[in-house]
Amino acid sequence: MYDEEKGWRKRMTSGAPLAVLLAAGVLLVYRLLPVLELVAIAMLLALVIRTATNWLRHRGLGPWMSTLTLFVALGAFGAFLWL
Repeated sequence: MYDEEKGWRKRMTSGAPLAVLLAAGVLLVYRLLPVLELVAIAMLLALVIRTATNWLRHRGLGPWMSTLTLFVALGAFGAFLWL
């Protein structure tokens, strides 16, 4: 039974079946690219907000006040860019 599984794996990972599997994987990633971009942007934004909040907390502000200050600053910057 082990030899049959090994033979099946060898047939699927060489030649045309491998090309079809790779093409399907590339197509899947291409179709999910907008979602992956949003996830990457959200992760980057979370990292920036966490770092800035920690910096403000170390400067003496409480956790809620530092988060509120950061969001007000980001909102003001966004409003300035929008106008």
